[in-house]
Amino acid sequence: MEPSGSPVNSSLRTALLATALAFAWQSLTVHYNYQGNWTALFCTGSAFAVPPLAEFQGTYMFSGSTGYDGQFYRYVAHDPLDMRGLSRWVDAPRLRYTRIFTPLAAYTAALGMPGAVDGAYYAVTLGFLFLGVYWGSRYAVECGHNAMWGLGFLLVPAVLVSLDRMTVDMALAALCCGWARCWGRGKRASAGGYALLAALPLVRECGVLVSVASMVRPIRERRLRDLAWCALTLLPCAGWYGFVVRHTGPVSPRWASSRPLGGWMYRMLNPVAYPASVPLRPLVIFLDYAALAGILLAAVFAALLWLRHRNGTTEAALVLFAALVVQGNWTELWTDAFAFGRVFSPLLLLLAFKALEMRKAWPALPLALVTGRILAQFGAQIPGMLS
Repeated sequence: MEPSGSPVNSSLRTALLATALAFAWQSLTVHYNYQGNWTALFCTGSAFAVPPLAEFQGTYMFSGSTGYDGQFYRYVAHDPLDMRGLSRWVDAPRLRYTRIFTPLAAYTAALGMPGAVDGAYYAVTLGFLFLGVYWGSRYAVECGHNAMWGLGFLLVPAVLVSLDRMTVDMALAALCCGWARCWGRGKRASAGGYALLAALPLVRECGVLVSVASMVRPIRERRLRDLAWCALTLLPCAGWYGFVVRHTGPVSPRWASSRPLGGWMYRMLNPVAYPASVPLRPLVIFLDYAALAGILLAAVFAALLWLRHRNGTTEAALVLFAALVVQGNWTELWTDAFAFGRVFSPLLLLLAFKALEMRKAWPALPLALVTGRILAQFGAQIPGMLS
């Protein structure tokens, strides 16, 4: 059931294999599709100006495009405290700067040297991939499965999108894997578990949901000391958010809707309009609907699991993310599968962990439905590698 060697070594080998595969894919697509320019992974669109600084010269530009979120996290990584005024080139400074964990990790790894930040950002992203696969592999082993199940982390939408467009969602997915190991299956967290709780909201604001879920069992079991430690882990987040609020303008998008499933219904009734020139257009449209169905199914499964085990920490996190599906109404949240697939990756990932724990396939079905659409997008890069 286990390959030769200790479970830890098996998980380490699995994580190294996954990291090598991801780096190989990035290297191939950069070489063949972007003329060897690694900055293409930040997906910088020509609709936005690039800071007139030396470290941004030679940035790969996608003509006629607004680009993607990674271009803005790149600027945050080069100036995490906004000492150089790079927030002027960020589309929504308050939103982007609250998600400081990955950019700050890249800045720190580069020792603050502007010319090294981009390379450090790539390395940090792959580092989170390594951690996510390792923790996922360890979880699988603890559930009685082979360590190679950890490779499934590569199929999480947030992971695929982050590898392709340098978003911060890889870190959130990886830390959720670590959190599930520390807090799931009735465990009481160690110091490392509390450190993960402190980090999660700094990766992305929805990480707060995981922090809240971690308080459920201490509250029910009246473990006031554990509850206090959970609350204390929110202090770094509160302090940083306060700093960002004082130094940036307000955020315009709304995250909640007065109509349950309003955002989801809007996208179902108003599908993405693809030009006729898109290859396999009918298949792409079908996969869009399948991905949306996967998100709704994930919310239903999460509610069912929570009703079955209301004291469970993982189940509490699942139902909170399910509530975000129901009430989330930010327009950009439902733009396409790359958008909602990233945001709801913790929901899909934790359901997949429940599938490992329960030895049943159905909790992993939503992940498969959403990932199918993401992989179809990746397929567009293959012809360039073969030409």
